[in-house]
Parts: sequence; structure tokens; C-alpha cells
Amino acid sequence: MIELKINRLSAFLGRPVPFNGVNIYSPSIEEIERIGELEYRVNLILATFDKEKIVMNLLGVSEEAYMQLSGVDDYVVLVSEQRIAQYIAKALSFFIKEEVIYQEHQQSFCLGELNFLHSGNYKDFIAIIRQLNGTEEEEAPALTFKSERAKLMLQKINKLKNSAKGKNNDYLELKDILSILCCVEGNAISIFNVGQLTVYQVYEQFERLSIKHRRDTLLPVWANGYLQEGEKLPEIIAKTKL
Repeated sequence: MIELKINRLSAFLGRPVPFNGVNIYSPSIEEIERIGELEYRVNLILATFDKEKIVMNLLGVSEEAYMQLSGVDDYVVLVSEQRIAQYIAKALSFFIKEEVIYQEHQQSFCLGELNFLHSGNYKDFIAIIRQLNGTEEEEAPALTFKSERAKLMLQKINKLKNSAKGKNNDYLELKDILSILCCVEGNAISIFNVGQLTVYQVYEQFERLSIKHRRDTLLPVWANGYLQEGEKLPEIIAKTKL
């Protein structure tokens, strides 16, 4: 698992994170609205070198064909196709706020003459992008399969799970999260200034609000002695995940 961590205070204040000579930004809500939330999501997939989503979802490669690439390093697969590398460079430009170019002969991404992103450090870059966009994930432990059939079955199950998640009407979209933050009394966030917040700030504040909401909901249950054995009130004064 990548241990690289951003400066949480800087991110909380909306500052960029330095990385190998460039600055990586958490985009503001206004910047996302300007290009459209769908394009932002696509940029995020590209900038995190998500091989499965890029190859299967964005390029429409079949699951059988993808299986041939599953054991190859993500960076190697994605930059081997010039068209994909150019898409990634454009996505990186959105988060760096300067034009990024892919240099094919170096197999790296450059800002002017600065060669800042390559196969040796791209996982560190991904860790920063995920944290700044509230999508930090722990790497799943490597699985071993007794047969190719077992591996294929697991992938199909995961695909069905992801499809079910996409159909869940209870899923909160970014707009809904912003609306909730605007309705919280006393936090000074409103429809007139919420667009200035970065995505990191939005998700960090929403995480804190969710903890408080759970505590407020359970408080009368706790006061009447109805909490289940072993259950505790959520601690508000605690470290957030972001």
C-alpha cells in the first residue's frame, strides 16, 4: 500500500500539493462545473491510471481481451497506446493547471522541460490525486487463483456488484452533498460561496458532518439506555479520514 500522505492542513486550506517540481490541485466546485461533472470523473479515472476502467469502460475493450493485460503494469499498458497517453496528459493538465505533454521517447509526462511523471513514481502521484479528490483507497491484497475459471468468476461477481451500486438511488451525488452542506446552520457555507470550495474541502466537511449527524441521531437512544451492547456514540472530536 502507498504510504505517501499529503499535507492535510494545506489541503484543508485549498493549497496545492507539490510533487516532483509541479503543483497538484484539488479542483474547486466551480472548475468542475465549468467542464462538467462527467468530464471531471473521466479526468479522475485517467489521472489515476485506472487500467480497468480506462481499457474496459472508456475504450470498450472486452473482458476477455482485458484479461490478457491484467498481469501487466498499469502504466506500461496505458502509455503503450499513444492515444491513451494523450488523453492522460490532458487529464493531468486539469489537476496541475498547466499543459502537460507526453514524451513518447522517454515514456514520461512533462511540464515544459521538466520530466515529472514516469513509471517509477506514478503510484505516488496516484496516491496524491486520490487524496485530493476524496477517493483514497487501500490497495486490495493480491489474490491467488487455483484456476483461470475461478479468477474469471470473481471478476464477473465484482462487475455485478459495481453495476448494483450504480443503480442505487440512495447514492449521494456531488450536487446533493453540496446542498446538504449549504443547509447546515451556522457553517457559513451557502449556494453563493460553495462553488469556491475544493473537492477535498467538500468531502472533508461532509465527513465531519456525517459523524456529527450519526452522534446526534444516537444521542437520545443512548440517553434512554437503548444502545446495543458494545455500541458507542461516534466521537466528534476525532481525526477525519481525509
